[in-house]
Amino acid sequence: MSLSVEVKNKVNSVVVTVTGDVDFSTVHDLLAVMTEHREQSISIDCSGLSFIDSTGIGLILRTIMELGETGCEITLDAVPPQIQEILDEMGVSDILHELAGR
Repeated sequence: MSLSVEVKNKVNSVVVTVTGDVDFSTVHDLLAVMTEHREQSISIDCSGLSFIDSTGIGLILRTIMELGETGCEITLDAVPPQIQEILDEMGVSDILHELAGR
């Protein structure tokens, strides 16, 4: 499984475009980028995401929660329907909405 992570800097924010699979073997590449840009708002463009497993979801969610405590705002954008369905079933969407309301 492979993952491509592309970063585009904007004024006070960054867009991280994810293409491929996020799983145990690739999630650390995405987490490294998220942590590196923790001083900015981060928009994760998931339009190219083809697969995510429970390990990937758990580590991303934990990182979002940890960075959120420092004031970093992270959003998941353009999530493919099949991935959104998984996030909804696992309650991740509810958690992200709750975090955004802090």
